[in-house]
Amino acid sequence: MSVAVLLFVRDGAIVSAREVPLPRAAGSDAEGLHSFLGQFYDATKHVPTEVLVPVLPEQTELIEDYLSDRRGARVRLRVAQQGVGRELAEMASRNADVALRTAGRDEEATRTRLVLLAERLSLPSPPEVIECFDISHLSGREVVASM
Repeated sequence: MSVAVLLFVRDGAIVSAREVPLPRAAGSDAEGLHSFLGQFYDATKHVPTEVLVPVLPEQTELIEDYLSDRRGARVRLRVAQQGVGRELAEMASRNADVALRTAGRDEEATRTRLVLLAERLSLPSPPEVIECFDISHLSGREVVASM
């Protein structure tokens, strides 16, 4: 697993941050970034004029053209080399490291709980999927169910 950390900056101030867990895919960081940028900005309304990235993605010009079309104005991808941009990139990297460590601890705790559940329920192995159902009604009418 890997984590993308996005820092949203307006007028020189970080206004929000978002962590996006990513399944670890085969290939280079540039390949993964190409895929991520396309998917992320396809699902969001705001596209900034500049996107700082740790490495330039494969087919950078293609991604820039796509993002520019979505924004309606020119969008640049660049690797921050110095100054505030570099500080932001380093902050995002540190945040991603913390998120990965936290996710690793959470996964281990979940595995431990699933093993304990399997033992208590006499299951042959820990469950991979747990589904819960809720059926509600108003005096036998207006039945609504959810999983």
